[in-house]
Amino acid sequence: MAMTAMERDARRLLLAEAVQKDRATRGARKDDRVERAVCDLFEVGRGFDTPENGPQSRFCTASVGCGRNVAAPQPAVAPRNDHPLTCGTMRPSFVAIAQRIAEVRLPNIRRARRDDATQLSVIAEKTFRDTFAGVNSPEDMDLHCRTSYSEAIQAKEITDPDRVTLLCEDGGRLVGFAQLRWGKAPSCVVADAAGEIQRLYVISEFQGKGIAHDLMNACMDEMTGHRSDVVWLGVWERNPKAIAFYKKFGFHEVGAHVFPLGSDPQRDVVMARPVVDSRADAG
Repeated sequence: MAMTAMERDARRLLLAEAVQKDRATRGARKDDRVERAVCDLFEVGRGFDTPENGPQSRFCTASVGCGRNVAAPQPAVAPRNDHPLTCGTMRPSFVAIAQRIAEVRLPNIRRARRDDATQLSVIAEKTFRDTFAGVNSPEDMDLHCRTSYSEAIQAKEITDPDRVTLLCEDGGRLVGFAQLRWGKAPSCVVADAAGEIQRLYVISEFQGKGIAHDLMNACMDEMTGHRSDVVWLGVWERNPKAIAFYKKFGFHEVGAHVFPLGSDPQRDVVMARPVVDSRADAG
C-alpha cells in the first residue's frame, strides 16, 4: 500500500524531532546514528525510501587503523515485504519507529583516564592481533604487543601531556579507541604544528557501525583544539582498504616511513591532510 503525502510528511517530522533532541543532548556528530537506526527498520540505506523511490544501497565503514587497520564495505540489503516495519505492501508503524529511536544507544566517546589503562591494554592488543596476526609471524606479533600494549605502557601514554587517548564505549563496554600524539613529524609532512593519529581501532563485532567514522571526527576535533595545522598518520602499504578510508577524510599520500613490527621492518605509507573544520560523510 503506497503511503500518502501526509504519512511521508509525518515520518520526516518524527525523525526531525528525534534528531533535534539528540543533537541537544549528545552533539551533532551523533545525528546520523539515529537516522541509521530508523533506516534499519526499513532495511534500506540512507534516507527514507518509499515504494515510489525504491531502496538505496548502504555502505558502512569498518575498523580502520592508523598504521594498522581495515575498512570494508558491506553489501546492500534489499527490503523485505514480509517484515512488519518494511516500506512496501505493509504500512510501517510510526509508534514502532518512535520506540526504536528511543531505544537507540549511542556509543560515547571520551578521553581516557589513568584507571582505563587495564581495559585499554586488553583491547589494544586484541584488535592489533585480530587485524595482523594472520600475516605476520607469532614471534614478531608477541614482541610488538609486549613492547607496545602493556598496562604500564598504556598508563604512561594516557598521562603523557603530549598525547590524547580517546575511548569509545557502548553501554559501558569499551568498543574502540584512538590515540593521538604531538611531536616530531616525518620530513615529508610539511606543517608548522603537526599532530599524529597514532592508532585507531574498533573491535570486530562493532565494525561497520560508524564508530571508526565517529572516532576520526573526534580526532579532528582534538587536532583543532590543539591548534594543529596538519594531521598525519602511517598506514601499512598492504592495507588498501584502510588507505581508501583515510582518503574519504581528505588524507593523501605524502611519503613513507618504516614501522618496526617486532624484528620485521615494514613500510608504512605516510598520509596527511590540513586540519580544517570539515568532516567526511563516510556513512
